[in-house]
Amino acid sequence: MKPDLDIREIAEFPVMTLPLSINQEEVAYDELILGDRGIVVATNKNGNEWNIVSRMSSQYQLVRHPDILDAIESVFESNKLSYELKEMMLHGTLDSSIRARYILTDFESSGHNPIIDVNNSYDGLSKFHVHFGVWRQVCSNGMMGYGKEYICDKIHIRESVSLLNIFESIDKFINTEFLMLVNKTEQLRRVKPVPLESLVKNMRPKESENFVVSEIIDKYYQELGENRLAQLNAVTDFAKSLSTERRIFFETGILKTLS
Repeated sequence: MKPDLDIREIAEFPVMTLPLSINQEEVAYDELILGDRGIVVATNKNGNEWNIVSRMSSQYQLVRHPDILDAIESVFESNKLSYELKEMMLHGTLDSSIRARYILTDFESSGHNPIIDVNNSYDGLSKFHVHFGVWRQVCSNGMMGYGKEYICDKIHIRESVSLLNIFESIDKFINTEFLMLVNKTEQLRRVKPVPLESLVKNMRPKESENFVVSEIIDKYYQELGENRLAQLNAVTDFAKSLSTERRIFFETGILKTLS
């Protein structure tokens, strides 16, 4: 199923590469963009002004966000995988990078869904990469559990960006890491909760204070019982209010704390 176009539109803004020797009056230059070797990447998000977001070598290959999303969705559709584009976030220099979260929807009976997180940047701060994880069907909360061997990434260099092996990676993830994570989270339902101080030990002081005051842990204790599965969902639900970087930190670290 094609995602709602309103979500996709977030990623669809003009971008282009320019030689460093271009006339300075033609684009808003950063004072650090000097010399006549390599290229710069510029975006135009407001419809009338181009802004430099990065300086790259002459080997840089621009990979546009919409092209990445089209390619990923074509992999889903050609392999008959039902999916939903759950959310899209902008980040990085001048909000030039994206993180798109897809959920595969053919696993409802398990109480979990595989997640495919697609990341792409124009600012040179990260590679194009795909993360795989697990979405827990508990209220509006989702839990992400990354397995590093199931991360596909490519640098933006000519002839290096390819999606040929994406489906093989998705298939491998579903049949190994996904099932393992499903079993692991269900095991947490049968284990007594860890002390609160252990649960918040990796939080910053203000985060810890807000977590306790929010009483979100009580909400999940009432829904799931006093166990580590409730704690897992409380922490990942709380993390939704944090920055993208802190959210990923919580999502990747909470299973270690509770295991």
